[in-house]
Amino acid sequence: MTLVRNAEMQRLQAFVDARKRSIEAAEDRYDVQAAVTELRELAAPLHSPDRFPSSWKNLYLEYFYRDVAAFLLHFVAVHLEICFTQQDRDQGFDVLFDREVVPSSRAIGALASKLSATNTRTAATNRTTEEDAGASITQCVRLLEKIVTTGGVQDIVTEMLIQEQQSISNGQSVIGYQVLISQLSSLPDLVYNRRQRDTPAVFLPRRYFPMLCDALFRGLSEQEFPVGQSRTFRVFADKLVRIGQAQVLVQSWLRSITTSSLTMHSTLFQSLPESCHEQILLHLSREKTPSTLTAQQALSLSKYRLLAQIPPELCASKQLQYVVAHKLLLRKSIDDFFFWRVLVDVMVQYGGHPCQSPLAAVFDVVLTRWSQSDFAVNTEYTVNAAVCFFLRYSLQKLSKDGGESFMQQDWITKLCKGVQDHMGHSIERVRALGMRVGESLSHIIASEQPLDFGLKDEDPVEIYGCPVLPEELEKGIANLNLDAQEESLEQSTSGTSGDKEKRRRRKNSKKRLNKPFTLDPDELVLSDEDEANASDSDAESESSFDSADSDSDLSLEAYDLEDDEEDLTAKRPLYLKDLITSLLADDDREKTEVALNEAESLIRRQPRDLKDKAHEVVRALLRLEDKYNTPQFVSLRSQALATACTLAPTQTLPYLTSQALEREQLLQSRIDVLQAMTSAAQELSERGGYQHPKTPKTLLNEQVQSDLKTRTMQSLKTRRWGYRRDPLAGPKRNAFAPYALQFFSPLLFGYVDYVRKHSATPEKARSEVEQTFLAHLLHALASFVECAGHAPQTIAMAKCLLEFAWSERSSTNAEVRRQVLFSLSRVLLVVPPTLLRQEVGEALAEVAPWLRQVQNHDPDAGCREAAQLLSSFAPVPTASLSLM
Repeated sequence: MTLVRNAEMQRLQAFVDARKRSIEAAEDRYDVQAAVTELRELAAPLHSPDRFPSSWKNLYLEYFYRDVAAFLLHFVAVHLEICFTQQDRDQGFDVLFDREVVPSSRAIGALASKLSATNTRTAATNRTTEEDAGASITQCVRLLEKIVTTGGVQDIVTEMLIQEQQSISNGQSVIGYQVLISQLSSLPDLVYNRRQRDTPAVFLPRRYFPMLCDALFRGLSEQEFPVGQSRTFRVFADKLVRIGQAQVLVQSWLRSITTSSLTMHSTLFQSLPESCHEQILLHLSREKTPSTLTAQQALSLSKYRLLAQIPPELCASKQLQYVVAHKLLLRKSIDDFFFWRVLVDVMVQYGGHPCQSPLAAVFDVVLTRWSQSDFAVNTEYTVNAAVCFFLRYSLQKLSKDGGESFMQQDWITKLCKGVQDHMGHSIERVRALGMRVGESLSHIIASEQPLDFGLKDEDPVEIYGCPVLPEELEKGIANLNLDAQEESLEQSTSGTSGDKEKRRRRKNSKKRLNKPFTLDPDELVLSDEDEANASDSDAESESSFDSADSDSDLSLEAYDLEDDEEDLTAKRPLYLKDLITSLLADDDREKTEVALNEAESLIRRQPRDLKDKAHEVVRALLRLEDKYNTPQFVSLRSQALATACTLAPTQTLPYLTSQALEREQLLQSRIDVLQAMTSAAQELSERGGYQHPKTPKTLLNEQVQSDLKTRTMQSLKTRRWGYRRDPLAGPKRNAFAPYALQFFSPLLFGYVDYVRKHSATPEKARSEVEQTFLAHLLHALASFVECAGHAPQTIAMAKCLLEFAWSERSSTNAEVRRQVLFSLSRVLLVVPPTLLRQEVGEALAEVAPWLRQVQNHDPDAGCREAAQLLSSFAPVPTASLSLM
């Protein structure tokens, strides 16, 4: 048999070589018609196999097709194709790539390999070679476009599925999946890198990948599925997720749910590689759904019907449980509660008792994290709300037997701890989450008298977790399918005109981005030199596929490597984005502490993106809590805040002011903000602790010789010997002056609005917390007036401060009265007496008597001492102020 096969191959080789020589001879004679005739004869074993031995077509495709295709694209496309008529081109050139004659997988493989191997960058002097390469590329792209638009991709998918079914029935494995799927996935990048702006529309990613995914699911729905897994879908899904097309895969999957059986979708979920679970579930959760649907209508949508087909065996996988708990629920902001409801319903079905199901394992992991003290403080509200809904809905499923098995677990203690932490939070909506979980827990441990906190908002469990009967769900699916058919009919009638309009707009568009795609690094390309070894490589890939465990991505051999654990040591952040990430790393103590120690020095280096990142840096610093008892935590954070405010005041002041006047913020955090703003103002104006010391002039450091003569001659010189005569320092601009009003006005008038908004009655006494904050506010405002110096806006700021402070002179809090006196002293310090009389007026009855009264009768020693100092200030007795 081998001898017969070798003889046939030799005859076929001679036939192909003779036709090639005839075509080359016809081109030398400029005989186009003779060349076309020889081309038809060269393709005759494919389109007319009856004229030749029965084995010739298979041998031709297996051993000679790539060589013939390379000859056509390298020689015929360059020298003869331009002279062909359309009929000659179809019968002599395109027939070798016709899907009716040659399998699309072989045609696309040959064209893609030739397109990758063709080099368009040649020397400037070799212009002919460059033009020849351009002609070959043009024909490759034209033929690829023709194959894809006529259904070649669908043919390849169907061919792969049929081959998979045959390999399963015969006990053989499928070879070449990775190479072929890699070529299909890289076609848009490959074509764009060769044609740039002339890329056909069919190869644009937004059109090509939906077509590829639709062909995949169309082929899957037409095949009979095995009980286990689909290797074709597994390889496709792995490739599409790795190149960033997971969303397209999910959308195509949702479109196919109405045209295929539910068993197929369960098999496809089972076929997914473990590395794809996170992306598939994430993009599935982000699919848009109407927000006004009832539970019955929502659960009838394709999104949730597909999610409900996750097989119980997959739910039992530790990898999927880890993805659901750590990658999605505790990290991603997914506010689709129907998504979490369907996941809970799917995970609770596996096993006998609910407390032994995969849901119990995920519930335990999520509850352990939710009950930690820092969860309520450091977690985004959207994530926290999703976790609370998951816990509450899971409580209903896990306690269906009356809570007996639930009581045996250690979950109640964790739930109580988490409820306590959430109810002690400063933000009301976070406290409401803890109350909701407490109400659900009370239905288990005290079902006779459950808790009711009287929350006004609608309960998410009642909206998204209400029971839906299977009969109602089937009815909703039927109504949904009917509506979908009506919409498809409407779209089909208007689709033609809409497509024409889109084509016209796209054709007239002149603003196209010339951004080249990147070649797929996983693509395997066969060059002309490798074609002779194609059969050997196929055999090797077959043997490797047989020996590898294709159903597992973790079947690689492990190596013992020494690790000095240097990579575990936290590194100093070098950029602001690294600093922000490290400050937000709640669970990494070392990383957070290193970032806090480095924050001030990194900000003082003034990176280029400081103006853009300053707001995020300040927000991260204020969000930071001293849960690890970090040494010098308060001073390090205050210095970093003040530095950020100093170097980027315009970007940080609005946020700092809003946080200082935020009622639900902790008092210490509000005081820290005021102190940071004060420090920033003093540094900009070089006052306070940031004032440069003015030391006296010092003697020069020259060494004086010890002999008598030298000492005598130096003593006879002027008494000014040894002093450096520095020139007078030039005037220096106050850097705080341009920002004085940005510091002062929003804080003062914002506090006035704050008092008006939150005070029920004007006569009601302030709380101790508000009195303390008011004292720090007065101190900050007075410091701003002092730092403004002699700026034009200083007079207006001083008048506003004086009026505001004078209204608080009768406060019952000693700290507030001290700051009133301090504010008065700052006004008298920066405003000249004459100008103060002009601005305030001649009403002279209030300040001096009040100072004497405070000096003699105030119960606070600090106030009496301050009033005594102010009474000795010259302008006060002579320029009393009427501020009532």
